Amino acid sequence: MREYQRVLLKLEAKRALKAAGTKPILVTLLFFLSTAAASALLGLVFNVLSGSGAMLAAFQSCLTEYGDFTYALSVLLTRFSPARVLTALTSLLLTNLICGLWRSVVSVGYHGFCLDLVRGRELRYDTLFSALPQWNGVLATRLLVWLFQFLWTLLFVGTECVVVVVAAVLLFDLLPGLAAVLLIASYAAMLVGMAWAMLRYAMVDFLITDQGITGMEAIRESKRLMRGNVRKLFTLHLSFAGWAFAALGILYALMFAVVLFTLMLSWGGITEALSTLLAVLVIMLWFPLMTALYLWLYPYITSSTALFYEWARQWGHSGPDGGRRQPVPPRNFTYTWNPSPTSGTGIGPGPRPEDDGSDPDSGWPGGPPLPPKPPKDDPWE
Repeated sequence: MREYQRVLLKLEAKRALKAAGTKPILVTLLFFLSTAAASALLGLVFNVLSGSGAMLAAFQSCLTEYGDFTYALSVLLTRFSPARVLTALTSLLLTNLICGLWRSVVSVGYHGFCLDLVRGRELRYDTLFSALPQWNGVLATRLLVWLFQFLWTLLFVGTECVVVVVAAVLLFDLLPGLAAVLLIASYAAMLVGMAWAMLRYAMVDFLITDQGITGMEAIRESKRLMRGNVRKLFTLHLSFAGWAFAALGILYALMFAVVLFTLMLSWGGITEALSTLLAVLVIMLWFPLMTALYLWLYPYITSSTALFYEWARQWGHSGPDGGRRQPVPPRNFTYTWNPSPTSGTGIGPGPRPEDDGSDPDSGWPGGPPLPPKPPKDDPWE
């Protein structure tokens, strides 16, 4: 098995994105627009059929006026019958469920597009909807994954609740310090367990689009590929956190600008019309910035995960043969540097003739070579 190198894997994903031009961004935009359009259309239909739009507006009005959730809910139940409220809640749940299932089908196609991207294949826009012929298998698989994730989450949350009760009843009066340590450790263990439960099914969409397997077969194969690799995938996803912090930094900087404009208005430094105009301009600047960042970041993350799938399938484990896509030749994720004058390749600057501060008897005409710089992908790597 080849050594897993996260930074080089991400560099490979960035090279694939750069070579593909604007297609990954356009397909990502199409992916989000298709899911948003489905959500809006279903929401409109269910609002008309159940009248949930009027009830939601009345609830928000009461909540804004009185500021009390319980009182606003009681007013809603008084103004509308419980049966109508139950119908509206049911329609809302159905809307979310159907939209989630539609997103799952399109997401499989999007994972297939990113897999073609990192494999250097021809990129097609219709790959986004390539899982529609398998929609029944995809939906059954997604429902099973949701069920297993829910059961694991229920187990970890239930265990955390038991620990909280034990700490509160037995330890707080006798050993409050030990109780606090126990609560923090159990909460951290719960978060780790929930992350483990989510990541062990992370290869399901790739297996559906790559090998054509669905249901329990895809789930078992995903768990097998992730055996011993959950920590690697977790650190891969965690390495993108810097982009989230950068987005938050931009958001807070723009929010600070809006607050500053408001303070300048109160101090008499600018007029109200100018303050409003500046605030609107800040909001208009923030939205395209965040949209552009996300349209680049989402295919970057998914392509990196696709390369992780390639590594887990080809280097670490060999999955079942078959499927609508054929296996591809393995990629070489190992980059080395050879300092010899005729065969230097890979990462590293190599010897520089202008370096002359070394011992002339060392055998290096220009001094010893500088050590190769470690590969770097994102600025915080």
